[in-house]
Amino acid sequence: MKGVLHVRSTIGMYGAEKVVLNLMTAFRDLNFKSFVVTIEGANPQSQDFSNQLYGAKLPYRSIVSKKRFDLHAIYLLRSIIRDKKITIIHTHDYKSLLFSCMAKLFLNIKIVHHIHGALGNTKSEKFYAWIEKLCMHRVAKIITVSTKQKNQLSEYSYFKNKVLQIDNGTVIPDKRKEIASGGVFTIAMVARFTPEKNHEMAIAILESLVSHKKNVRLLLLGDGPCFENIKYMVKKKNLIEFVEFVGFTSQVQEWLYRTDLLLMTSLTEGMPMCLLESMAIGLPTVSTPVGEIPKLLSESESGTVASDIEGLTQAIIEFMDDTVLYRQCSKNARQFTADNLSVTRQAKKLSELYSEISGETL
Repeated sequence: MKGVLHVRSTIGMYGAEKVVLNLMTAFRDLNFKSFVVTIEGANPQSQDFSNQLYGAKLPYRSIVSKKRFDLHAIYLLRSIIRDKKITIIHTHDYKSLLFSCMAKLFLNIKIVHHIHGALGNTKSEKFYAWIEKLCMHRVAKIITVSTKQKNQLSEYSYFKNKVLQIDNGTVIPDKRKEIASGGVFTIAMVARFTPEKNHEMAIAILESLVSHKKNVRLLLLGDGPCFENIKYMVKKKNLIEFVEFVGFTSQVQEWLYRTDLLLMTSLTEGMPMCLLESMAIGLPTVSTPVGEIPKLLSESESGTVASDIEGLTQAIIEFMDDTVLYRQCSKNARQFTADNLSVTRQAKKLSELYSEISGETL
């Protein structure tokens, strides 16, 4: 094999993993040679990504790394690089970038680094962000998924000519969401239970909707360290009958088909895959103005952004009460995604970039 190796250090099946999984399927359809290495921890959930790759019959290898810095894992990665005659390594997080930089020492291999989200929300993440930035001096190209990320990196003269933005893409399903009608209006939030996803705001919005006598239900898809705190908050506010804790699921889109609207309350984002998946089936979105979300919703005319609880609540009520608005935004979301945000489009852009970097058609 001579092609591109994608490397992802993973703790579960989340947004970046979905990006790589979709890309690998698209590359296969385009007859483009690519391979995945997953760097997994000891916890069973870190195997979710490789299980998905296995189920999709996509080529991959898993490396178990129980340490933050693991020389044996780096050795195994180097062996795979040499065995597969890899031309380009495409890394998808700080750890995969660090390991790849070391594994390719003295090998004539270029690295493309993909920044999926923002680091720096905690002390440990700030340290990881520093490592990532240090290693990015060794890469050929840096891919961002939001204008903000691109502009921030472009402020550094060394990165200015390396950074480019390539939008995430998603699979465009044949089936679209049925238009919302009477009955319970179902709102979905697809996010890990971590501080930056700001579930507290989502619960406050739900409380406001209930106080407006709205017939609503909130689906919470995901897991994470803040799960029990949010569950306690829901019980304390007597909202348990209005909330369904779905937990982690690899069948996100099937849940979205049962939903009338996507809610995002994040403090920071890049270009979230759950937004693209929702738009692809025709779901309107209400979100905080973070990352690439305001640009996407504005250009597609498929949703509303607001910064506070009152503004987000009123946006949801407007979608509930205005059927004409809902139908138009639903139609806009699906059409815009099909025209601009397909994973095939993303895969073609990346394959062109790989050829440009390597100087040959891969």
